[in-house]
Amino acid sequence: MSNHLHTDLPPLTLSFMGANFVARELGYGAADEWGPFDVATNAAFEPIDTYAARLDEILAIVASAGFEAMDMWLAHLNWRWATPEHVAIARDLLDRHGIRVVSLAGSFGETPSDLEAACRLLLAHPGLGNGLERSHDGELATGELRQPDRLSDRLARSV
Repeated sequence: MSNHLHTDLPPLTLSFMGANFVARELGYGAADEWGPFDVATNAAFEPIDTYAARLDEILAIVASAGFEAMDMWLAHLNWRWATPEHVAIARDLLDRHGIRVVSLAGSFGETPSDLEAACRLLLAHPGLGNGLERSHDGELATGELRQPDRLSDRLARSV
């Protein structure tokens, strides 16, 4: 008799939380609130001319620590400012470092239309949030992501 429990679930993968780098832009100094760090990181990562170098630097650190998965913090690829070029750079660098994004984490805005814009970024660029798109058996992990109007309506009613 085997002591191993059979499951159809994939093995767990530890992922690096990209939010660990948010305070980096201000030198990891003490602060009373999270906001200034997030604002500074967004400001640092938004310019397309420096985006590749900045993202490459943090992905190299993540990969050198042995991580193959990452929860991408939105300050590093934000739906508010990300262009198709930002996304192409991110995908290329993630592939080059052998890191897959298992979630996009951060603020998805304050209104239903903000949430819809964030969902559009994911839907327009499948493969960014591998863990968000498909479950282990290839089925959609959440059908509501594919219908952002329905998702934002439901969230608006729950507040």
